[in-house]
This record gives sequence, structure tokens and C-alpha cells, in this order.
Amino acid sequence: MEPDPEKLGDGRTPTDAHQDLSEAVPHNPPPSSFDDSAQRQAMKASNIFAKTASDVGADAMPKFSGNSAQILLKVKAKARQQRMRNRYIINPDLPNKVAFDLTIGLFVIYSVLVVPLRIPFGYQLEWYSPLWCIEATMDFCFLMDICLSFFTAFMEDDHLVFNHNKIIRRYCFSWFVPDLLSTITIPIEMAIGRGGHTDILKILRMLRMVKLLRLVKLASKMSSLNLTEYLNPALLRLLQLMLKILLIAHFIACAWLFITKMEEGQCQEDKLTDSIGDWQTCGWKGNQYSQYLAAFYWAIATMMAVGYGDISAVNSDERLFAIATQLVGAICFGFIIATVSVILETFDPCGTAKRERLEEMMRYAHEKQLTVDLQRRMRRHVNYTFTLITVFKEKSVMQFLPDHVRWKLIFFTRHRAFHSLTISRKLDVRLVMTLAQALRPAQAAANDVIVYHNDVAEDCYFVLKGTFLATRVEKNIPTLVGVYRVGSDFELDAVTNCKPVTATYTAVTAGEVMWLTQKELWKAVGQHPSSAEGLKELCANNERMLEEVDESASQKWNELQTKEVLILCDRLVSLRELAENMPDLLTGNYTDADKKESMLTTWRLKPADSGGFSTPLARFARQLCGVSINADDEDVISESRESSRAMLKRGILDPTHDLKVAWDAYIGVWTILSIFMIPLNIAFEFGMPASVKMLGYAADGFFILDILVNFRTAYLNENGVYDTIPARIAKRYCSTWFAVDLASSLPWMHILGEGESGSDDGIVDDAGGGDSSGSGASLIKLVRLIRLLKLVRLLKLTRLAIPEVIQDLDISVKKAFKISGILAFVAHMIGCLWKAWKPLVATDDDGMEWWYERSGSPWDGSESEGVRNTAFTYMSAVNATRPFQFWAEDDKTGKYNWEQYFAGLYWAFTTMTTVGYGDILPRNDVERLYAIVIMLTGATVFGYIVGSVSTLANDPNGTTAKTNRYMKKVSSYLSEQEIDRDMRDEIRRAVRYAMKRKTPFNEVEILNMLPQTMRQETILQSNRELINQIFIFRRMSGTHGQNLISYLLQRMRPYYFAPDQTVFDWRNGADGVYFVVSGEMTIEQNVAELLLENGEVNKVVAENSDPDETNVLVATLKPGRLFGHENLVGDDEMPYSIYRASTYCSTHVLLASVVAEIAETQPSIIAYLQTAIRRAATEQDSAMEPQIAKYKLELDIVKGRLRGEASAARALFQFRKKKTVTPGAPHAGNGMMRQGAKIAPS
Repeated sequence: MEPDPEKLGDGRTPTDAHQDLSEAVPHNPPPSSFDDSAQRQAMKASNIFAKTASDVGADAMPKFSGNSAQILLKVKAKARQQRMRNRYIINPDLPNKVAFDLTIGLFVIYSVLVVPLRIPFGYQLEWYSPLWCIEATMDFCFLMDICLSFFTAFMEDDHLVFNHNKIIRRYCFSWFVPDLLSTITIPIEMAIGRGGHTDILKILRMLRMVKLLRLVKLASKMSSLNLTEYLNPALLRLLQLMLKILLIAHFIACAWLFITKMEEGQCQEDKLTDSIGDWQTCGWKGNQYSQYLAAFYWAIATMMAVGYGDISAVNSDERLFAIATQLVGAICFGFIIATVSVILETFDPCGTAKRERLEEMMRYAHEKQLTVDLQRRMRRHVNYTFTLITVFKEKSVMQFLPDHVRWKLIFFTRHRAFHSLTISRKLDVRLVMTLAQALRPAQAAANDVIVYHNDVAEDCYFVLKGTFLATRVEKNIPTLVGVYRVGSDFELDAVTNCKPVTATYTAVTAGEVMWLTQKELWKAVGQHPSSAEGLKELCANNERMLEEVDESASQKWNELQTKEVLILCDRLVSLRELAENMPDLLTGNYTDADKKESMLTTWRLKPADSGGFSTPLARFARQLCGVSINADDEDVISESRESSRAMLKRGILDPTHDLKVAWDAYIGVWTILSIFMIPLNIAFEFGMPASVKMLGYAADGFFILDILVNFRTAYLNENGVYDTIPARIAKRYCSTWFAVDLASSLPWMHILGEGESGSDDGIVDDAGGGDSSGSGASLIKLVRLIRLLKLVRLLKLTRLAIPEVIQDLDISVKKAFKISGILAFVAHMIGCLWKAWKPLVATDDDGMEWWYERSGSPWDGSESEGVRNTAFTYMSAVNATRPFQFWAEDDKTGKYNWEQYFAGLYWAFTTMTTVGYGDILPRNDVERLYAIVIMLTGATVFGYIVGSVSTLANDPNGTTAKTNRYMKKVSSYLSEQEIDRDMRDEIRRAVRYAMKRKTPFNEVEILNMLPQTMRQETILQSNRELINQIFIFRRMSGTHGQNLISYLLQRMRPYYFAPDQTVFDWRNGADGVYFVVSGEMTIEQNVAELLLENGEVNKVVAENSDPDETNVLVATLKPGRLFGHENLVGDDEMPYSIYRASTYCSTHVLLASVVAEIAETQPSIIAYLQTAIRRAATEQDSAMEPQIAKYKLELDIVKGRLRGEASAARALFQFRKKKTVTPGAPHAGNGMMRQGAKIAPS
């Protein structure tokens, strides 16, 4: 019986179901059972069902049972009850709760800093004072936080727990007791303090240290914050480490204060005086900030292993604490070194990964001794590749993503290719997405050949930019058969159908292509077999077009032979149609074949009479200053091909021209020089001769000239075209580097008027002319600070083109120069800033320096109260053995300025390298503060230097280090498996030879990064010595021969054999074609087995014969010979042959499995390879005829000997057999018979 379409599954109509649902929902429920909210929800559900039943047919209605409404109401009631139970539970992610937690965090930080500091000083707040009220408010907030913690949900297993009982239980067993003890100290202190119980009060004050536990709680909350979205993860890690070190130093400083202020301590307040000796050890008497700074300075100097020695321990307690501090400092310093080393790798993960990949390729190129030109092209290719695709392994990142998310990500990262390539609209989207992941970019200059005709079709290509010509040779004349422009593809059918390359493809303009390997194409088709038909149809269409082109006639067109029917991208056009669409192509103006100067694809403004410049004002603006008021409109921009000379005639510079690169290098030299001189002049105010001044003015002039040059230098825009429109160049430059260049180039000293007074060199002397007090002195100091703006020239170095001569240097050499430069630059800046403090502060009347050399006699301490209370105290070193103060009043000749500079540099190096002689020390509180900053900075820089030098010394990515690591791994494996010593040596020699030939680098990955022509050239140069040793390669010439050589070399494996080691014999056969590279290999034949097969000897004679006597030497194979090739060319193998190394012998092997793979992927190569091997084998046999003749003579001799031995054995056997059957023989004859039976053959 057919079901009624108008009824639901239970036999009711939709109208009946709606009525039942309406009846199930009470219209006036009691408040206790059903509130207004639930009623509105139920009525809303009822209306939805009613609307569904009326608007859609019965077929579209879902099947509901009669109790569906009651179930819905029960679920909603339970949800409501749960919400009522949780309505007092606070979500920790609410904005108000987050703000409250941040406030509590600030209070915790304040408590952590203040509580340890008050204990050594015994500082107590006056009750009801403003600060006491503030801290009481903080404690009240802490008490509120305790109460709120009982009602705040917590995270467990990636979800929030709102169960009140679990919240209470968790908080009571975790942070409740520490929070309570650290909060109620003030009320208890108030109660006990009024009662006069001072001893108990001291104990309670020590309980304030419990507040430090809040820091752990704060750290646990801060760990849940994701700050990596706002700060670099590596920088955030360094910042966290520095904050932790500062906090530890703060605790150590407070503990040091507490210990030194004990009864036997050296800094008891009652024993302190105003002498410089007491200040040096403990800080100024009565000044808690000075005393704390002295303790903090000691803590940092001890932890950073500087140890100047000006503050030291004097009793056992202090010495024990100093030992503990040194241990903590050693750990902290180790963490700094480790963290800085990690930061070097993670500060810019993308840049680090790119640099490592590039360094690996350059190390490989250096190991293979590639030419400088090829190395430069490889470097440029790698840099270009990683501007378009990611340096990370994208497939591993996407392997866990669902398809729809992965496709979105692929489309986002490959949008340029999807928008440009027509194949994305012809094939299935799943196949296109998979192929897009494997596409790799490559650049092509004008006249570069992408691939040659009849080469092995390893890759197919997709054009992103430029124009490419396809030519085939007809009667030794190159003939044009196709033109490919943006969006088209070529050689897709050859790669798919395993055919050779169908034409030679040449770039006529600078272009870009994406290439795809045959392996990746087949793998993608295997993943999406349903898309194979579309690909097959596309390839068939390409083959059909090429056939039609081949069938068409050829003709001359302006000295260029072309077909009458040509391929234009993905369609066929006639020659006349092509001439109309691309007139410059066939006239020769489009190509660069006859032009020595390279051409660039540029954007420029259209001629003045075009529609974009119809108004006189627009034409005048364009002709006068080269700026168009419509320069951003596409209808006024034309794309053309120009040379550097043509651009220069229009007043535009080519950024790739050698002179422009040389100019950038020249500006870089001036930048480095100015960066060195600016802080030096600011700090020491040298009196420079006029020639040096003129040199400085010339430098400023060069920088201003560079600004003008940048306004007229073309740039490569996002479309890969050099933009030469002045308005667009100016707009881009003004929005990027103009402000930096201008700030670093203007002569601020003359603009602000400092050069108009004072000394002759334009520098105002503090002791001499000019207004050196009041507002005039402040203006002078401000002007000197403004000169620091010139240090932004350092940023210019990041955008200057580095000459390739420098890039060609060894990687270790470049790293060594970089490390030395950074260390010298930081030390130079620190040394200059050490002296540069002086112009920012007021000096005393005597002009005394704040530099101090620690001499034999201490300072007498006779300073006045006014001098001691100044912001800086300038002191001189008293040394009776010297006729003058070491750093006396500034000398206008600059003689002592140089001494001060070298002393500052000396102090910077001793501080950064943690030597800390202690002969140059800070002599006031501000100097100590500066020294603290420098010690922390120096530790960071020193950590960077140590990590870099360690990496540089070990060179873990170098050839030797990689080889040693791999050999160590092999040795460990052999030791674990308990391999005997001889076999170990044999394996090690084989592995070491393979590493020598293939290098320890990932050669397959390196070569796969390169396009086919560059990959081919790399393989040929890497194996140039090996090519001459392999006989079949000697007759391969021309581009096709070079292509085959590189293809086969990439698939050969190096094998190494020790003397008397058997390669293979007749029992197991050859596993490939062997080519002898060095050493000698012998071919032997087992004559005994040969005669046994022919029945000329018996098995006993064959098995008991001496191999040294029965193995006959057939021939000796020297370098250049081959063996194991018989199966490949269809020849018969020599019976019972043995191939054995007679000396240490190295070979290259083309394995049978590789030959089978070649036969599957490139069947056209097999026939060519067979011909080459057969020819080589024939020549080899002819060359070995003398050895073969000698072998035949030796073979006859051995055969005769073995036949004689066999005849003698048979005669003996017959004789013994006759003796056993003689009548009347004694009983012993039976034993003789038995003995004869034992030697009789079976």
C-alpha cells in the first residue's frame, strides 16, 4: 500500500500535528512551572511549525512524534534551571572581570616590589597616612578578589567549569590560604600594634613576604594571555627574561641590604659617613634610594659576572650570600645566552628559514665548485622564489585541514596564479587546487631559453608574465610555431604523455613562469582520478593544434621563418592575424636578440596628445615636471620596452644598472662612516681641521643628492613592471624612506644656529664663548641631541643593494665580519654615550670630570654638600705620580678627548665581555644607573656574540660538520649491531665515498628548487670530472646530449668497493649498469662450473677445486669501462662470470629499478640509452681483444688440467671398483669395498 503523501509518519496530517503541538503548549501556565520566556519560546516554535506546514508540502516536513513539544519544553526547563544555578558564577572572560584582574595584577606588582624593599630599611607607614590608605585600599581589593574567586569559573580540559562546588573545592585547596595570609596582615598589625606587642608585630611584618606568592598566581594568569599577536614571540621571550632577571636582582638587592645592615654588616646606618668610600660600598648615608641603587648595582654586577670589585663582601654572612648570588647569576647568564641564541633563530622565522635555505644552497654550490656566475643566478633565483611562495613546508602545515579550509588557504596564497592562468578555468577545481601547491616560480630574462626541443620533458610551464616563442628546427632553420603569453601553458601534454619536449621555448621579454614537475602532476591526478578526463582532453587539444601547425606551410616574414598557422596561447591563429595583434613581434622590434643593452618592461605616461591630457593645464604639468594629475588612471599609462639609456633620456634611472648599484654601495660606505663619527663628535666635540669639516659637508651633500636621485629612480611595482612615472615614484618614496633620508641628511647644527657662535668648528664650548647658562645652554644641549637623528642613516643600509662581490664571500667570513661589526658598533655607542652624559647636566665650578681612574691613593672625600647633592658629581683622580689629572678639563686640541674615547671604548668592552677590571668605575648614582643598563645590554650582546661565535666555530651546517654527524650516526649503528671490524671499515669507506660524491646536503631538494635549465647546468658542473670517466657520455653532445647526461647523472648512485670484494657473480646477476670511475675491476670465469655444466667434470671435482686455480681472469676493467649492461641491451651474459674489485674501486651505478622507472616515465630515453651502451660495449670489446685472447689460452690450460683431474678420478674409481669384486678375497675386501663405496660418486 502506497503511503499517503498528505500524512506524516504516524498517520497524521501536518494540520493535525500543528494542532497537537498547540494543545501541548499551555496558553496560561502557572508561574512556578513555566515563565514568560519559556512560553514565548514555545509559541515561537509553534508558529514556526505552523508556517512550515502551510508554506511547504508534506514531502518537505520533518517527521515529529506526538511528544516532540513536551520533550522540547523539558529540555528548555532543564536549561533554565541550570542557568538559574549558574547565574551567580562569573565568567573570567568578561571584560569587567578582565579589567579587575588587570588592576589586581598591578597591585600585585606593586606589592612584590615594595614589600621586600621595606624589610631591610624597617620602613613603616604612618597609620591613616595617604600611602597607608592607598595600600589599605589595595588589601581591600585583594579581599574582594578572594570573595570573587569563590564564584569565578575556571578552565579545565579546554572548557569552563561553572559548578560552584568544584570552584570552591579547587580554590580552597590552591590559593585561598596564601591570599588570606597576605591580605589580613594590616588589620592584625593595627590590632597588635595598639597593644604594644612589638615582638609579635615584627613576626607579623615578616608575614608580608607571603604576598610574594601572589607573583606566582599572577604569572599563571599572565601565561594564559596570548601576546604573540601584538609582539614578536622572540622579542617577547627576551623581554620576559629581562623582567625576570630584574625581579631576581631586586630580591637579591633587598636581601643584600638586609644582610649588610645587620649588626656585623658593613652598611649599618649608624656607622655610615659622608665619605666617598662609604658611598662606594653602601650609597649615601640617609638616602635610601642611593643605598638601594648601590645594592642593585652590586646584584647586577655579580649576576652578569662583571664583578668590578668596588662593592664586595666583608664577613661570612655576606660571602655566603655572595656565593649564592653568583650561582643564581650563572644560571641567569646562561639563560641569557641560550635565549639570545634562540632569538637569533626565531626573531624572524621566515627570514631565518630563507637564510638557512639560501646558505644551504650556497654551501652546496661552494662544495661542488660551481662557477661564480651560476652561483649568482642560483642566489637570485632562490631570493625570487621565496618572494612568491612560502619557505616553509606548506603541505605539512595543511595536512590536517579539511578540504574546504585548505582550498581557501591555497586560493589566498596563489591568487595571482589563479587569476592569471587559464588552466584554472579548464580543469576540475580539486585538481587545480592540488596542482597549485606544487607550482614553483622562475624568472626569465630576455633571450633566456626555458627548455630545448627534444629534451626530457621533466616539467611543464605556466606563463605569469612576458612573452615566449616556441620554435622547431626544419631543415636546420628555426621555425616559429607558437607564441605564449600571460595565462597560457606549454609542454603539459608532453609531461602527461611521457614524450620529449615538442619545441624550444625562448623568452622575448623579461618574464615569469610557474613550473610543475611530472611527478607532482601524476601524483595530483592519482589523488583526483575523476579529473583525468579533463586533463586528457586538454592535452589532446594541444596535440591537435601542434599537428595542424606542423601540417601548415612555412614562409619567411622579415627574416623570421614562421608557419602559416601558429599557436597563440591556447588557440590557432593565422600568420596575418598574429601580425595584426603583435606587429612588433614579427618585425624584430619586440625581441632583444640584436641589442647588447638589456631591456626592461616599464610603465610610462601616454603621449601628450592622448585623451588623458586633453586640457592645457594637464599637458603643461606633464611637460614641465613630468607629473600627471591623472597618473593613477590606467587609461593614461602605457606599457613598453625600454633600455636604461632610453630611460635616462627621460630623466629616469634604472635601479638595476651597474652604476646605480655602485652609487648605492658608495652611499653605504658614507653611511657607515657617518654612523661612526656622529656619536663620537656629539660625545667629545673634537676640534676638526677644515679638511675634515669639508669632508663632512661633502657627506651631507651626497646624502641630499641621494634624495634627489631616489625621486627619479624607477621601482618594481606589484605587477612586476618597472614604474617610471615621476608622480608615482615620488608618492612611493615620500610614503616610505623620504622622512628618514631627510632627517639624516639635513645639517641640523647650522639650521638651529649652533654653528654661528662658539668655536671655529661650529661647536659651542661650554667653558668658552657663547651663552653657556640658562636657556642658551639648554638650547645647545637640545641641538646636540637632535644630531642623533642622523643615526637613522643606519636604516638606509637595509635597502641598499649589496654588491654581488660581497655576497660571493664565504658564509663563515661574512658572519665573522658581521659579528665583529656588531660588537664594535655597540661598544662604540656605549663608550660615546658614557661620555655624552656630560653635556646634559650641570658641572661644578671647577669643571671636574666624572670619569675616575682607580689609582693607588683613594679620594680624600672632601666634597662639599652642594657638590654631593647635584644630579651628577664630577670627580678627578688624585695620583701623585702623574703631573696632571688623567681626564682633566676638556682640551680644545682634542688630545685628551681621544684618550677619553679609548678609555670609554675600553670600559665598554670590559663590561660587555664580563671582564670587569674595575679600574674605571661609576662615581655617582646616575652613573651607576647607566652602568646597570649597560651591564644588562652588554650581557645580551655578549650572549649574541657567544652564540654566534659558537655556531660559527662549530659550523653545524657546513659540509664537514654534516659529514661527521652522519658518519657518527653510522658508526653508532654499526656498534649497536656488533658488526665485525673489517665490515665496519668497508661500510664506512662506502658511505664516505657516497657523501663525497653526493655531499651531505639534501641534493634532491636543492636541485628540485631549480628550474630545468639551471638544474641541468648545476649537475653538469658538479660532475664535470665524472662525465669524462663515464664512457657513454663521451659521445653525447649538443643541448640534447647535455640534457640526457644531466638526467642520467641525477639518477646514478655512487658505489665503492674494497680489494677482492665481489660486486656480483653468476648466482645473483647484475642489479644495474656499472661504470668504473677509479680503480680496477676484474672479470673472472669459474671454469669448473662451466665444465660441470658441459658434463666434462663431475660435481666432486668441481666443488673440491681451488677457486684460485679454476677462476680464470677474463679481463681487467679500468676507469671508463662498464659492466652489467647485457640485460639492458639484450646481450647474453658471460656464463659463470664473477665481477670483483682488484683495487679500491669507485663506480657509478644505474640501477635496474631506476631503468624501469625511466622506461615508465620517459620511454624515449631507453632506446637512446640502449644505443649508447651498445656502442660503448662494442668499442670496449674491441679494446679488450688482447685480454680476451690471453683469457682463451688460460681457459684451455685450466680446462685441460681439470679434465686430467677428472680422468684420474674416474680411473681410480674404476680400479677400486674392480678390486671389490675379485673372488676368494679376504674379509678385508669387504671393508675395501665399503671404503670404495664411500668415495664413489652418487
